[in-house]
Amino acid sequence: MIRLLCLFTLAMPMFADPPQPVIVNAVTDLYRPLPADQEKLGGVLGERIRAAREGYLENPAERSLFGSAGSQAGRFLEAAANAYDYSHDPNLKTAMDQVAKQVISPQSPADLSADGDKLLGLVAYYRVTGNQGALASARKVGDSLVDQWGKRVSTRNEASANVLAQMIYLYRYTGESRYLDFCKSVAGVLHEPAVLDQHLEEKLFRLMGLIELYRTTGDNAYYKPVVTTWAQLRSTSFPPLSPLTEEVTPCSLTLWIQLTLNLLRLTGQPQYGEELERLIYNQLFAAQDPKTGKSFASVPMNGVKTIASAADGCGANEAEGVNEIPHAVWGRYGRGLAIILYSSGRATFKLRRRGTIQLYAEAAYPSTGEILLHVEPDHDIQFPLRLRVPEWTKSFVADVDGTHLIGQRGEFLTIIREWKRGDTLKIAMDMTVRTIRNPGPEADEIAIQRGPQILALAKALNPGIPELAAAGPISDEPAHLALAPRDTKYPANWSGDQSYAIRGQYQGKPMELILVPFADAVNYRVFLKTAAAASRASDH
Repeated sequence: MIRLLCLFTLAMPMFADPPQPVIVNAVTDLYRPLPADQEKLGGVLGERIRAAREGYLENPAERSLFGSAGSQAGRFLEAAANAYDYSHDPNLKTAMDQVAKQVISPQSPADLSADGDKLLGLVAYYRVTGNQGALASARKVGDSLVDQWGKRVSTRNEASANVLAQMIYLYRYTGESRYLDFCKSVAGVLHEPAVLDQHLEEKLFRLMGLIELYRTTGDNAYYKPVVTTWAQLRSTSFPPLSPLTEEVTPCSLTLWIQLTLNLLRLTGQPQYGEELERLIYNQLFAAQDPKTGKSFASVPMNGVKTIASAADGCGANEAEGVNEIPHAVWGRYGRGLAIILYSSGRATFKLRRRGTIQLYAEAAYPSTGEILLHVEPDHDIQFPLRLRVPEWTKSFVADVDGTHLIGQRGEFLTIIREWKRGDTLKIAMDMTVRTIRNPGPEADEIAIQRGPQILALAKALNPGIPELAAAGPISDEPAHLALAPRDTKYPANWSGDQSYAIRGQYQGKPMELILVPFADAVNYRVFLKTAAAASRASDH
C-alpha cells in the first residue's frame, strides 16, 4: 500500500541567511544536491534522519563526554550542522551552541589528529550560523596546522594529509591563500610510501582532501587517483556484504559515503548513486538503532549487534553519515532535475528566472517499488527529469500522460517534456530478489537480497530455530525463493515493519523462515545454508 507523506507547514521563526564562501570552485558539479531546507523526506529515510537528530544529536547524555579537545565534538558539529540545514530545529540549535562553546574556548595544545575534526566542526558551525567566533577559532587551528607543517618534517606524511579537506573548507570561507598553499604542499607528498600505506580511514581522509582540492583548483592530477582508488576500495574494503569491522568502522563508512557522494556530484554517474543506496539501506542503517538513534559498535554479518558507548565516537560518525542522506535523494542535473534515491517526500526547486518546481512523492519504498511523483511547476516548463534505474532491478517502467517508458539497469531514464501543473509520473520497479554467495571460506552459504536490502534471519521472529546457522532455503534459485510479505506480530521493541516468509528447512526438515532487512535485526544471521548444505544437515 502506498503511503502519502503528510505535508504541512509549521510556523517557524525566520533564519538569517548563512554566510557564503568567498572562493568560487573551479569545477562545477554536474549533480547539485537540493538544499536540505528545501526538502522533507518521509518513510524509512525520514525516520532514520529523525532518530539521529532526536535520539542522538539532541540527547545531552551523548554529549557529556565530548570536552573541547576531542574529535567527537568536531564530528558532532559537522553532523549537527547538516541536520540543522535540514530541520532548523531550535532544540538542535541549542545543542550545537553548547558544544560549539566548548570547542571555541581557548585552544588546547596542538594535536593533528584532533585538530582536523575540530576544524571540520568549527567551519560547519560557522557555515550554518555565521558565528564569527567559530571562524576565528577555525583560523587559529588552520594557522597552527600550517605552522606545524613548516616545522615538523617528521610528522608531515603521518597526519597532515588527513586534514586536507578541512583546510580546503577553511580556505573557501576565508580566501586566505596560505591555506590553499598548505593543501597543495601536503598533496605533493601523497605519493610517498609512508602516506599511501595507511589504515583505511586515513586513506579516505586523504582521498576526500584530493577531491576537494580538485574541485577548488580544477587540476586533474588530484582527481585521477581518487577515481582509481575508489574502484579498488569498492572491491576490497566495501564489497556488498562487508560488515563493520575493525577496519570498516562507522567513521570510515561515513567517509566512504561522503567520498562517493562527491563523485556523484562531480560526475553525475549513476554508479555512485547505486553505491550510496546500497550503503545507506544496509551498512549505514544496520549501524543505527532506529528507535534511539544510537550507534552499534559491532555489526557482524552473523551474530548480535552491540550498542556503542558514548565515549567511543561511533555515534557522532553514524549521525554524520545519516545526515548526508538529504544530499543524495534529489537535485539539479544540468538544466534539469534528477532523482537518485526513492522516498516519499517533497522537494522545492527554485530555478531563478525559470520559475519554481514542486515535486511530491508518494511511496512505501523499499517495501514496494511503486512510486507516484507529482510534478507541480508554477508555469509550464520544459526540462529533463532523470530517474536513476537501480542495477538490481529486472524491470523499471515509468508512465506519464499516456507515454510508457522503460529504463535500463544502471543508467538514468531521462524524460524530456514540457511539464504542466498536475502532471503525475507513475514509476513501477520490480523489487528483484537475488542470492549472493558468501565470499569468505564458507562457500556453502548464501545471502538473500530484495531490492536494495540485504535480508537476515532474525532470531526474535524465528523461535522454532534455536541454531540459525543450520537453517536455509529449500532452493537457492531466486525464482523459487518466493518471498511473501508477512503480516508479522513484532516484539515490543522491534523497529521495522518489513518481514518476508520463504519456504526453508532446518536440520533437513521443512520450515518457514521469516526474513527481515539486515538493518532492522539485532540478533540474526545474514548468511544461510545453501539448499544442499541445509539438506545435508539432517544426515549429521
